[in-house]
Amino acid sequence: MSFPCLAGSQLPRHNNWGDGSYDDDLKKGQMMKKEIGILCLLFFLHSAKGQDRHFIPHLQRTANSVQLIVDGKPFIMLAGEVHNSSSSSLDYMEKFVWPELVALRCNTAIVSISWELFEPREGEFDTAIVDSLIRSAREYQLKLVIIWFASWKNGESTYVPALVKQDTKRFPRAMTRSGEPMRSLSALGAESCAADARAFAALIARIREIDENDGTVMLSHVCLFTFHSSECLKDC
Repeated sequence: MSFPCLAGSQLPRHNNWGDGSYDDDLKKGQMMKKEIGILCLLFFLHSAKGQDRHFIPHLQRTANSVQLIVDGKPFIMLAGEVHNSSSSSLDYMEKFVWPELVALRCNTAIVSISWELFEPREGEFDTAIVDSLIRSAREYQLKLVIIWFASWKNGESTYVPALVKQDTKRFPRAMTRSGEPMRSLSALGAESCAADARAFAALIARIREIDENDGTVMLSHVCLFTFHSSECLKDC
């Protein structure tokens, strides 16, 4: 069984506008958002090849509601969302998180995978964390929702690999109107978008490889929230 990807994004108001007009850059940013959404849809469709789509988790609209369908039946998600970085420690998850989720009678765990830990060196993907999360969820009879922390999380690029943080020419930062760099990737950085997409594609491929027949992972959400605090926006 495979799963749909739910992608949400907000275009920042603080890009480095360069020599183009605000309208031109806004259109570029909107095109990038569409490309990301199409990319997630393609992952879903690719994973669905050769499978009975009736059993792929999906949203189904009824006369009075919208239902999440899992294994061909409505599924009420009683989920516990793990703290942002807790899932990066497998020992911590085993000692404190998984038992607590079971004690709370949850049927789903919402966990994060960070780009920084999944791709510690460019082109090299470490699957240890995602593999362990899926195995443990099965042991505790829980479903999974995986959040991809990559280019942005709460308006900053905290979870990007070290290379992305260090190479500001290849992976440009968002800029204030006064020209000050922010702790956030520009939404108009083509290299940034491509690198993030490659890593996410590798993550989805790995999940399909080890979970296609079990369907432990129901949903994936790409975290693309690029908003900033009011203090940051004063100079934008």
